[in-house]
Amino acid sequence: RYQIGPYTIHIEGQGFAVWHDNTLLYRSTFQHRDDGLLEQRFCQTGEQFYGLGQVSDRLALADKTYTIYQNHAYGNRSFIYVPFTFTSGRDAFLHNAYGADRIYFGEAGSGKLEYSTTGDVLDYYYFPGRTMPQLVTRVYAMAGAYALPPKWAFGYLQSKYGYRDQAEVEALAKRFAKERIPVSAIEVTWGDTEDVA
Repeated sequence: RYQIGPYTIHIEGQGFAVWHDNTLLYRSTFQHRDDGLLEQRFCQTGEQFYGLGQVSDRLALADKTYTIYQNHAYGNRSFIYVPFTFTSGRDAFLHNAYGADRIYFGEAGSGKLEYSTTGDVLDYYYFPGRTMPQLVTRVYAMAGAYALPPKWAFGYLQSKYGYRDQAEVEALAKRFAKERIPVSAIEVTWGDTEDVA
């Protein structure tokens, strides 16, 4: 048993439980498998999960498995996962993802989450009971703030997945100039990125 202010962590068999005073916040169990480590986490019943960055999906994360990796899919769709989730109960979790980790969110309101990693270590940071602005501020304080981008980056950035060749990009730049549309940059992705994970 570990005490941190009003929070208590109880070791329970192959897992632990986190309490705030006399209220159970969540309970986790761990299981070693041939393909890595699995955590089954149970938050309070009725809690809903949100987050994961830009996943081109619904806001509430429920009844679905997500694989944490960066992927550009053809046709103007990017999946940029950030392994940061938070709950309707104002708890937040930031995972140290090792690559191709999987997160399954249980049915809506079940408070269930399963996190599996291909490694034999699973570590994450838990941020309890704060408002959303406070949670995000605490994550930035821990991970470090990003530098302010250069001035040009605040302008229009043209991006399309699948420019055919340099001639198409040059024609596009000339068209922007002809139409007097200010553009700060044209992003070009060359080659086949289907297998990038």
